Amino acid sequence: ANTPAVQDFGEMMASEHQTALDELESIADLKNATMTTELNAEHQQVREKLTGMSGFPFDTAYMNSQVKDHEKTIALFQTEIANGKDQEVKDYARKYLPHIQIHHHKADSIRKTLNQ
Repeated sequence: ANTPAVQDFGEMMASEHQTALDELESIADLKNATMTTELNAEHQQVREKLTGMSGFPFDTAYMNSQVKDHEKTIALFQTEIANGKDQEVKDYARKYLPHIQIHHHKADSIRKTLNQ
C-alpha cells in the first residue's frame, strides 16, 4: 500500500481478523469441525490481481475489494444470527458483526477518499 490510511487499514485487518479466526477455530475444535485455510476461487483471483499491483492502483483495488467483501460478510453474519441453528456460532456472529460493520465503514470512507 502507498497511502498511509490503506496501510493502517491493512494492519488492522490482519490483527483483528486473526483474533476472530482464532476464536472461530476454538469453536470449531469444540465441535470437532474442520476449517479450511484455502482461499476460495473468488478470493484467490483477488489475491492474484492485487499481487501484481502497487501504489495507487493497488490501494484503490484493495479498498474496493474490502468494501465488497465486508458487505458480503455482513449479510452472511446477519443470516447466521437470524437463521443459525448453533447457539455458539450465532453468538460468535453477534459478537463480530459490529466489528465487521465498523471495518466496512472505514473501508468505504477510505475508498471514497481515494476516489476524490
